[in-house]
Amino acid sequence: MLVEKSDDLEKVGLKNIIVLLRREISQNPPLIQAALAFWDPSFNFFRFNCGMMAPTVLDVTQMLGLIPYGPQFDPAKDYTVPEGLSV
Repeated sequence: MLVEKSDDLEKVGLKNIIVLLRREISQNPPLIQAALAFWDPSFNFFRFNCGMMAPTVLDVTQMLGLIPYGPQFDPAKDYTVPEGLSV
C-alpha cells in the first residue's frame, strides 16, 4: 500500500507516520542514561565542556528514519520577516 499510495499519503502528511510505525526503533539504555547526564531540560540542549549542543529537526528525522518534509532551509538566502513579527 505504501508504494502504491505513496504520493497521496505524502500529500496528506501520513507517509512519515506509516514509515515510523513500520520501523523498530533500536534502543541502547546505557547510552540513553549517559546522554541524559548531559541533558538540560530547561533549555532542551546538551551541556558539554566544549559548549552547548542541541539536536536539529534534521537530526531527529534521521534518528527516527523519517523523511524531511517541506522546502530545504538555505542559511545563505536572505529571508524576509513576515509582517507582524519582529527580529
